[in-house]
Amino acid sequence: MKLRARQRGNEAFIPKYYHVMLVALPILFLIVAPGLAFAWEFSIESSLLNFRYIYASQAGSNGFFGPFNVDMSSKEGDLAPLNGWFQTRMLTGTTAMLSSTRMAVFPVLKLNQAVAVRGTYRIGQDATSPNQLYENPDIETTFSDGRWTRLWMTVDTPMGRIYYGKRGFQQGLGLQFGSAETADEIFEADRRTVELFQLETFYGPFTFGAGFYPRRRGSVLYWNPDDQNSARTIDVLGYARYAAGKVDIGVGGFYFAFHEGPEALKTFLTRSEVPPSDTAATEGWLYLKYNNGRIVLNAEADWYYRTIKYQPAMDGSIPGPGYDMNGTGYPSGNYQPPYIESWRYMAEFGVYAGPAKVSLLLAHMPGPDRRHGVLIDRQPYIQAIEESGFQVFYPYNILMGKYYRAGVNSFRDMSASNVAGLRSNYMVASNFDIISSVMMARRSSDGYGWGYVLPDPNNFGYLAFKNSGSFDIPIPNIVERDLGWEMDVGIVWKLLENWRLYMRGAYWQPGKWFNYACVDKSVPNWGNPSSSNNFGINPNRIIDPILGFELFLDARL
Repeated sequence: MKLRARQRGNEAFIPKYYHVMLVALPILFLIVAPGLAFAWEFSIESSLLNFRYIYASQAGSNGFFGPFNVDMSSKEGDLAPLNGWFQTRMLTGTTAMLSSTRMAVFPVLKLNQAVAVRGTYRIGQDATSPNQLYENPDIETTFSDGRWTRLWMTVDTPMGRIYYGKRGFQQGLGLQFGSAETADEIFEADRRTVELFQLETFYGPFTFGAGFYPRRRGSVLYWNPDDQNSARTIDVLGYARYAAGKVDIGVGGFYFAFHEGPEALKTFLTRSEVPPSDTAATEGWLYLKYNNGRIVLNAEADWYYRTIKYQPAMDGSIPGPGYDMNGTGYPSGNYQPPYIESWRYMAEFGVYAGPAKVSLLLAHMPGPDRRHGVLIDRQPYIQAIEESGFQVFYPYNILMGKYYRAGVNSFRDMSASNVAGLRSNYMVASNFDIISSVMMARRSSDGYGWGYVLPDPNNFGYLAFKNSGSFDIPIPNIVERDLGWEMDVGIVWKLLENWRLYMRGAYWQPGKWFNYACVDKSVPNWGNPSSSNNFGINPNRIIDPILGFELFLDARL
């Protein structure tokens, strides 16, 4: 049956029976849909509505960057108001405060007994929120963007369970492969996700799994991300796990490879200067969890190996000694290191005694290897959002790692640090828990130069984390490794069923490493570091401690 629009003057009209269909079809859908959807089952696996309030303040005017309201650089006082430090930005004074309301929902739509659609829907203030939210909070405006951050399928088959879609990827304790598995923890967990096809098979206490990416981007140099030449030639996963009773042991890893060629670049000059390369990498995990109800032991070791084989560029150049191996592959003398061999470790020991629990954490996060003013061609560390170990360290501190990024702009974890932490929990009542912790940290390498942290000269109000100098004009490495100590005290109070108050206060005394890492704005011409001005630092100054407070009010399902 064809529906034609008949002309009446300069207007078109649709036959009346078409209007009848427009009314009838929705009514028919409402009658039939319940029968069609009867086999479907929609549920919310977990959800969380979370209000948070954060406070951080330096207890004095002896800041990370010297006395307040001073700028002795060549900018003639332009940077004088940049005083305090919070996360990756600077403050006009000593104190930072923030508050927000966030929500996360983990819905499940079961199409039948074997097939289910799962997802994560998050509502929370985003960096793209309109400025009106801050300029005039008294008017109604968009304060948040709702976002699907995960959506995946699970299919139960005789061979095992099949996964595909974008989903969280948690392994072990989350030292390198961390992600939230429920809404309860999503805002205070890492963000590792995968989007591969995966098969998981179960044999008693054993679990075996394998997966692959049909297509995943490898090189970021190509201007079109859909270009097949930019894709990884292989990206696969394999793992095994044993979980029974008191013991949980797992091992597994990824392997991937890709090629970069001069065709990725836009001009003849850059194509002639950049050497082609072949990259191959593997990363993985090995962990042990033991819990007999009285004693808890957690241990994990994670690795990341990557090899880049450079070939001579069209002009004959190739990375070698004297090049700074911390770049992105673009022609500027900055290259990715040809070899990375990173290992990180942790062990956590806990004891239950009645209503109390005491835990001890020891962890090693590797740092960069810098010699003669440059990062050399063999590096023992990685630092990226997807490899963050935030959820391992967060129970033991809130300032040093989460809000001050371990001094190296890590993603909320204790990158490039050796950490020792002690934590206690005491259940005063079934709904009231007192928590306390103390943590000490030391830099795990000498891979950072004097003046590594400074006000960003190209982005007012932000911090720059970068090694200055070069192979020909080297700036000394920081040999002082003390990052300081932090003490936290707090409560977890279950006010009502599914309604919880969490509060934690913190005191952090920064260590001597920051005296060398942070420039002192009272040093003459600090923005142009040289031996004549001590490379812009003042190692003999005092840095006042940081006080912090964190509050969460959670409603959960």
